[in-house]
Amino acid sequence: MGIKTMKKAAELLSCTAVDLLCEPDILTKAKDEFENRKEGKDYECLIPDDLSPPLELNRDTMEKYPV
Repeated sequence: MGIKTMKKAAELLSCTAVDLLCEPDILTKAKDEFENRKEGKDYECLIPDDLSPPLELNRDTMEKYPV
């Protein structure tokens, strides 16, 4: 089921890319809608710039499953 879902998601993303390339006015409308929804507010990422991911978090578990 996971593979089937992944393939469908890839298909959807690639079809969307083709639509945007063939009809650039869709992208313009999407940008305009995004600006309207922001209501003049700037986007602010909630993740601090100095935060780094915990790369060692699952190392013990993942080493049990060699690739």
